[in-house]
Amino acid sequence: MQGVARRYGIDKKVKYNMKVIGATWNDEDGVWVVKSQQTSDEDHPLIQGTTAEVVINAVGILNNWKRPDIDGIHDFKGKLLHSANWDNNW
Repeated sequence: MQGVARRYGIDKKVKYNMKVIGATWNDEDGVWVVKSQQTSDEDHPLIQGTTAEVVINAVGILNNWKRPDIDGIHDFKGKLLHSANWDNNW
């Protein structure tokens, strides 16, 4: 995914370590007005406002992953993998 973002120049527009605290559609200009807060400095978070034609919801839902409740899963002798906690060495 990062390679595709670099190839098309999208990575220059992505903002990391930010929490969206509000997004409002501006119908007149046809853009989203997004307010975000920097999360890397909790004591002095920077609140930014920006506009965007597209907003992608990438909330990180997979950070609360858990294994499915399957009878006998812990008896499995192979490597247990989960797509939300992938072992890149495997």
